[in-house]
Amino acid sequence: MGTHAQIEWLNMLGYTPESWNPLTGCTPISAGCEHCWAKAMHERFNGTGSFKPGTVYPHRFQEPLTWRKPRMVAVCLMGDLFHAAVRLGDILKVFETMWSPQCRSHIFCILTKRPALALQFVELYAGRYLGNPFFRNIWFGVTVENQETCGRIDTLLQIPAAVRFVSFEPLLGPIILTPERTKIDWALIGGESGREARSMGLGWARILIDALKRVKVPIFVKQLGQRPHQFREPGEGYHARCLKHPRGADPSEWPADLRIREWPKQKG
Repeated sequence: MGTHAQIEWLNMLGYTPESWNPLTGCTPISAGCEHCWAKAMHERFNGTGSFKPGTVYPHRFQEPLTWRKPRMVAVCLMGDLFHAAVRLGDILKVFETMWSPQCRSHIFCILTKRPALALQFVELYAGRYLGNPFFRNIWFGVTVENQETCGRIDTLLQIPAAVRFVSFEPLLGPIILTPERTKIDWALIGGESGREARSMGLGWARILIDALKRVKVPIFVKQLGQRPHQFREPGEGYHARCLKHPRGADPSEWPADLRIREWPKQKG
């Protein structure tokens, strides 16, 4: 797989951004899945119905072993590693590669909407997982798109990880975080893009930013989406902002207070 410089949140200083997809495919689980960009992209090149969960590409399992320069890697971004259809043995193969001494200089970011299955895996292999010297190379994250999916954060916080992060993308409504749910290490915030993109309220992003700034959680605003909106005076409704960038990913077009792109400090 080639380098993906356009995945802005992987551009941490000292690392080359990379996407690694030894498995692909997923099925909808919540509102954020409605306009899945990964499904659309995969089926564009592989045909309708090809985005089946648990699809394995054996030749890709050991790709990271050939990388020399440090890379920040999005793992299985074209699917969900912890989908119920993914075989346990295949998940283990992914982790065995990440645990390899050849991968000691890389950071692997795993993003899932199914943290309960991720927690089960970690508990099942607790000895190998926690005892591995390269355990701190693995960052765990969950997607939270609205208040209804915030429970994923509770499960994430039970998973031992060097960094626990939350992707609030696509942000589909205002989210109020309890103090416990702000105990994360990193937050990504973004609006939806694509032909049928749902509008993100800039106020929704500001609610999250205010809550996370108070407890000094690093924040990375990825994009505002294609049709971000902001409220006018009370009773006057809202109006959409017109942005030139197709994903709303050019910070120069954003309000100054949303131009935040921070990364967490590595632990230990």
